[in-house]
Amino acid sequence: MLNLRKSYKYTLLILLSLNSCSFFSSNIQEITSFKQAETTLSQTDSNTLVIFDVDETLTHNPLTHSQPWFEKTEIGKNFIAHVKHHIQSQQNPADYEKLIRGKRMIQYTDPLIEPEIVLIIKHLQDRGVKVIALTHMMTGSLRRTLIPSLPAWRYQKLKEVGIDFSQSFSDQEVWLTNLTSKFNRHPVLYHGILMTDDFSKGQVLGEFLDIMHLTPKKIIFFDDRPEYVTSVQEEMKKRGIPFQGFIYKGMDTLPQNIDQNILDYQLQYLKEHDEFISDQEAQKNIQETYAMKNNTLENFDDLWSLGEPALVEKKFKELLPEAQALENKSMYLQILSQIALAQAMQQKFNEAHQTIAQAEKQPLAQTDRGILLEKGRVFQQQGDFKQARYYFEQSYEVSKKFSHEFDAVNAAHMIAIVAENIDDKISWNQQALEMALTTNNADAKRWLGPLYNNLGQNYLEAQLYEKALSAFQKALEYRQLENYTPNIRVAKWAIGHTLRMLNRLEKSLKIQEELVKEYAQVTKTGKFEMPAEMFTLTRGWVYEELAHLYSAKKDVQNAQRFAQLALEDLSENTMFTTTQPDRLKELQKISENQS
Repeated sequence: MLNLRKSYKYTLLILLSLNSCSFFSSNIQEITSFKQAETTLSQTDSNTLVIFDVDETLTHNPLTHSQPWFEKTEIGKNFIAHVKHHIQSQQNPADYEKLIRGKRMIQYTDPLIEPEIVLIIKHLQDRGVKVIALTHMMTGSLRRTLIPSLPAWRYQKLKEVGIDFSQSFSDQEVWLTNLTSKFNRHPVLYHGILMTDDFSKGQVLGEFLDIMHLTPKKIIFFDDRPEYVTSVQEEMKKRGIPFQGFIYKGMDTLPQNIDQNILDYQLQYLKEHDEFISDQEAQKNIQETYAMKNNTLENFDDLWSLGEPALVEKKFKELLPEAQALENKSMYLQILSQIALAQAMQQKFNEAHQTIAQAEKQPLAQTDRGILLEKGRVFQQQGDFKQARYYFEQSYEVSKKFSHEFDAVNAAHMIAIVAENIDDKISWNQQALEMALTTNNADAKRWLGPLYNNLGQNYLEAQLYEKALSAFQKALEYRQLENYTPNIRVAKWAIGHTLRMLNRLEKSLKIQEELVKEYAQVTKTGKFEMPAEMFTLTRGWVYEELAHLYSAKKDVQNAQRFAQLALEDLSENTMFTTTQPDRLKELQKISENQS
């Protein structure tokens, strides 16, 4: 997406370059990854000067409302308008704006767009190549006491992400006093970072070369803004220095997610504390506030909607004293079992087993099907499927004996998950389905959607694709009765995936393309209706399917685009990267156009 801060001139330049893969001339290229410049960088030597812009080239502001694309959305325009109104309402708006900007600059370190750039720069430096940064930034202070030296701040923040430009030149602080801004400041080279203050990048770089008596045999420059690249190009042309420019568009490859709840929280926090809180901190605070509102015994199970197991564990533990004080210990046992599961999901298996042991000391524990079930789940998380199955079967028998149909179905479906062979999986899922279909228990019937989905997955594994398709279509019917949109989307995805397995590519493609539009709309509204990490995961599945579909249709460009999007989403999920490495490898091949 184009940044609105970029001039109208950029739009004209795009139109002029439609018939070319680069801007202006063959020695300026547009790239989305530094990997695309590997060949050029590999040909450098000690007579080459390699230069990197900083903001939106090496690092990026992680706040959603600071992203270039954000201000073009309706939500973004509305949010920015509220922020501007708040700033203008202050006694000294200009000073207040510096205050909130300075607080953010001190508190947070902007992450790298591509972490690999640290090694790229280091390898250049190790080979004796001169490498510096060139950034359009003031060289003075920010509110004097807040950030006394912006050059020192910039140097420190880059060091925090592993980048140090100081070794190319022995002079660590060189002021370009021939250039004086209207604020009586000068550009400066500070530990390898050339800061322009109020001057153009081409002019400052030219002055720097003169002061340092440098005549490189070639200059390579990376910047996200075309006008800065041409500024340097024109200056080098005057001097007869060969130039290679790269307009870096890596920012366009980053996720573009909007969460309205986070934006609302950040705006309120700004008004109350005069600073912006990060997206991550805002999300955490929102979750904790939600947990406090729902921190009651009656709806303790709702705490799982927080998503993060560590936070779920913490909130369950806060309920324990109240549950333990009840005469009937059943709820106390249930909460203990949920704590154990949350601990197991964090790989804290010793603690999980201790929590289960604590529950088993209670009089009801030996017959409580929930404890047996969760004990099995702890072993399942631990990877001990044999032990897990033993406790799932115990829970199943107790549930059947005392006519707890919901728990019997639950236990049967867990047995199917840990069963060793596909026939056994199918058999247990069919048993669970039979119970859910014939019972009058409304809660037990809620298992029909998940069970048909699981059975469909079993049939996929057995390569019984027609049966899988039928099961997934049934799952969709029950998901639609539930009227919970995230589950409906997953059910549609499964149908589309199976159609691809049946080589019905056009029908599959239609389903996945419609889902992409849905995910895009949800992303714009920020109303995920599920934990953000699960939203990202399921969206990644859709991108993955589209990558495979376009690859099958020999549409390389779209296949690569969706493969890259899928890799970005799916790589964020630790469970997926741990359990599905082969799927990630396939996506990597598609993204690199490997057969």
